[in-house]
Amino acid sequence: MTGVARTLVRIIRRLLPWLVAAGILSILIRRAGGAPLREAVRDADLVWLLGATVVCTLGMFALDAVALARAISWFNCPISARDIAPVKAAAYLLNIINYNAGSGAIAVWLARHRQVPFLEAASAVLFVNIVDALVLVAFMAIGLPAFAPPLRAGVVTIVGVTAVLFVGNLLYWRAGFDFLILGRLRHWPIFKSFRAASFAHYLRLAAIRVPFDLLFIANHWAGLRAFGIDVPAIKILAYVPVISFIGVVPITVSGLGTVQAAVVFLFSPYGTEARLLAFSLVLTLALSGVRALLGVPVFRRVSEDIFRGRRDTDIDQANSGAAR
Repeated sequence: MTGVARTLVRIIRRLLPWLVAAGILSILIRRAGGAPLREAVRDADLVWLLGATVVCTLGMFALDAVALARAISWFNCPISARDIAPVKAAAYLLNIINYNAGSGAIAVWLARHRQVPFLEAASAVLFVNIVDALVLVAFMAIGLPAFAPPLRAGVVTIVGVTAVLFVGNLLYWRAGFDFLILGRLRHWPIFKSFRAASFAHYLRLAAIRVPFDLLFIANHWAGLRAFGIDVPAIKILAYVPVISFIGVVPITVSGLGTVQAAVVFLFSPYGTEARLLAFSLVLTLALSGVRALLGVPVFRRVSEDIFRGRRDTDIDQANSGAAR
C-alpha cells in the first residue's frame, strides 16, 4: 500500500464515525420534522433536565473514581480516589470522541506517572468495564418482563450468553483450564486483573457500579419527564442499559445517532418521534457538556503529568544505560 493510500485510509477511518452519525441523524430528523423538534425543545423543562444531569453526573463521577481506585489498588498499585479523579475527569473529554480512547488515557497515565506497565494498567480499567457490562446485563435481566416478545428473545439470549461467559471466565481463571491456547492467554499482561480477581472482587466492584448505573438510569427518567414523556419505571430500567451498550459501540462518535435511533425505537409507544429525538439529543449534549466541564480544568495538568512521567522514565533509562 502506497503512502497516499495509507493516508486516505486513515482519513476515511477518522471520518467514517462522523459520517455514519450524520447519516443516521439526518434520517431521524427528516422523519421527525424540524418544526416539531424545535417545538419539543421549546416546551421542555430544560432547567430540570440540566439540574438532574449535573447532580447525576457528579455522583457518577465520584463513583467512577472510587471504582477505578479500588481496581487499580487491588491489581496494580495503591491509589486513592482523589488521585485518580482528575485523570478520570480528563478521560471524559476523550470519551466524547471515543470511549476506548478515554480508557486508554487512564492506562497511559498509570504507566507514565505510576510506572505501572501499560497493559497491566489497561487490565484494571478493562476489569472495571467488564463488571459494568455485567451489571448492565443484570439490569436487563431484571427488566425482562418489560420487553415485547420479539425483543425479549434477543435479551434472553444476551443474558444467557453473558451468564455462561461469566461462569466460564471464573472457571478458567480459578480452576486452571490450560488446554490448547488457553494456557498461553493466562499469562498475558492484559489479563493480569482477571488472573488475580476472586469472585469477591467482582461483587465488591459491582456494589459500586450498581449505584453508578442507577444514577445513569435516573438521569434518563428525569430527562424523559422534562420532555413530558411518561414511561413506566420498569421500562426505563430495562431499556436504558440497552441504550448504554449501543452508545459504546464504536461505529459513531460517542454513540451519536445510534443512541437516538435506539431511544426513538424503544420508547416509541410513549411519545412522538420528534419529542423522543429531541429528548435524546438534548440529554446527550447535556451529559457531554457537564462531563467536559469536569475535564477541561484538569486536562492540561493530567497531560503534563503524562509527559513528565515519560521524560522521567527516559532519564532513568538513560542513566541506567550509562551505568552499564
